[in-house]
Amino acid sequence: MKKQPSTVESNPAQPKGQFVPAIAEASSPQPVKSLQDEWLEAFETDFWRDYPRKICKFMARKAFLRIKPWNQETCDAIFAGLDRWVNHWRDNEIDRQFIPYPATWLNQHRWEDEPDA
Repeated sequence: MKKQPSTVESNPAQPKGQFVPAIAEASSPQPVKSLQDEWLEAFETDFWRDYPRKICKFMARKAFLRIKPWNQETCDAIFAGLDRWVNHWRDNEIDRQFIPYPATWLNQHRWEDEPDA
């Protein structure tokens, strides 16, 4: 039997084992992960994991996505502020009921605030 020729040309830059539909190759090249995907990954793996009050995740995710610009500087500022606040809440033994909902913390840009001493 003769081997049928492939309708999709091989792409040497594409890693082996990664399926890309032929339609995607015909269009302009797109990044593997969109900026929004990376931002959501930062929310899931870092912000939500570290925020001490796990409530209203859906609203927190929406608030996280509304923060602009989506860049490393903004991400670093958010997580530096989160570290300050988490340490403040822990060191001062703040009861969870007094820790703002994560969406509130994000919507009010609380990472820009300094905790009271």
